[in-house]
Amino acid sequence: MPHTAPPTSLAESRLLLSEVMGAFSYALDMTEGQPPGHCLRSCWIGVHLGQALGLDAAALWDLYYTLLLKDAGCSSNAARLCELYGADDLQVKRDFKRVNADHLVEITGFVLTHAGLGQGLKERYRHIMNLATHGEALATELILTRCERGAAIARQIGFNEVVAAGIHGLDEHWNGNGRPERLQGVAIPLESRIALLAQVADVFHSIGGPARAVQEVHERRGTWFDPTVVAAFGAACARAGFWEALA
Repeated sequence: MPHTAPPTSLAESRLLLSEVMGAFSYALDMTEGQPPGHCLRSCWIGVHLGQALGLDAAALWDLYYTLLLKDAGCSSNAARLCELYGADDLQVKRDFKRVNADHLVEITGFVLTHAGLGQGLKERYRHIMNLATHGEALATELILTRCERGAAIARQIGFNEVVAAGIHGLDEHWNGNGRPERLQGVAIPLESRIALLAQVADVFHSIGGPARAVQEVHERRGTWFDPTVVAAFGAACARAGFWEALA
């Protein structure tokens, strides 16, 4: 292995902010139950969407760090999630990323297959009934905790309010059925709208390839996703080498 001389100045020894945050994002993948590199891949997708939307350099900088830190608060609700489901919070988080929360059948199926998993019938029934009775309020509580903590972490690191707001609004949906504040349409920060689509595209690309990612994005157009951002996704996908580079 060739010898590498030590840096000759403090400037040469400094790490780039992007390198530090990129490394940190792997810890976020672990706490969110996602495959290693999920945040980085979401960032790669999202920045391409920003470019397709014509964002300038400053806006792309904000978007880049919103994407890398989108899950910064995900460990804050782990204990509560484990308590509510009586199951491994990482499995619950990972599998819930694949559910379309606008579809009652999918939500019901998710609760029935994940609540009290591995416990006795009585305990499973207790968890299922609690989630069925208080599901709406509990979901808002969990997401609010994560979003507020994620935004606070971004501020503590030194990022601006654009990045913090982008993280806070990650789970808002275009049709107003998202959380934590039920924001609708352009009231949702653009960074949040891009980040949500990017993460969904990566999750489904990881389990089903490009065709599945495109299918999920288009099925959620106008409900979860801003149609303009979906169009930008289509433009990005059409570029030569997009899927190959993502893989």
